[in-house]
Amino acid sequence: MPSYVLKGMKTLFKTLMFILFLCLALIGSWALVHMPDRYKPWKPLQTIDEGGPFFKMKLSALSGDYDTCTTVLSRSDVDFEQVNDRQSGGCNLTDQIHLNRGLAPYSATVQGTCPLIVALSAWEDTVLAPAARRHFDSSVASITHYGIFSCRNVRGSTTRRSQHASANAIDIAAITLADGTRISVLDDWDDTNEKGAFLRDLHQGACGIFSGVLGPDYNALHRDHFHFDLGPYNLCR
Repeated sequence: MPSYVLKGMKTLFKTLMFILFLCLALIGSWALVHMPDRYKPWKPLQTIDEGGPFFKMKLSALSGDYDTCTTVLSRSDVDFEQVNDRQSGGCNLTDQIHLNRGLAPYSATVQGTCPLIVALSAWEDTVLAPAARRHFDSSVASITHYGIFSCRNVRGSTTRRSQHASANAIDIAAITLADGTRISVLDDWDDTNEKGAFLRDLHQGACGIFSGVLGPDYNALHRDHFHFDLGPYNLCR
């Protein structure tokens, strides 16, 4: 084959490769602009129902950024009030939020760190409500919790502070449906029918939102509740 033909083929190949690269770059640029925010790790969290693979990372970025955190709640139409910083029993309570009303009434006051309230609201909206519809074709009437703030160390530890000590954790014990059906962690975790499946969905769904999720399979201390927190670790047990 003559050398000028080979040279022409090489030039054509390089031109085609350049066009292909340019097309891929343009497609990539278009995708970056038009893809949903949930798939953009650099985009701050916008609303509680955003979801996506980077939700937990974006949620963690709200820690220490009270203004952005409260903006997420406001943008999500969450009914809340800001709470002044204070100290209680030697524990500092900062960046606190009082949840006036969530998906359904709680058995006790819900007041904790702003990121915790964002996470809890996201769990209600994207995990709890859909699971109630899926398993029971019902809405949620009330949520029983065993506490958020407790100025103490981790149980069984003499040195490490619990996430409850900064109101950065909540213990969920039971859900009551609109028809009065009550599903509790203590009584129904081992149920092989809908109640057990419902609770397992609540637990597993929480693992995609909270940093720490502990249930009856973790230890006897959690036999009657789910522990959800936003600590500096990643546990789903």
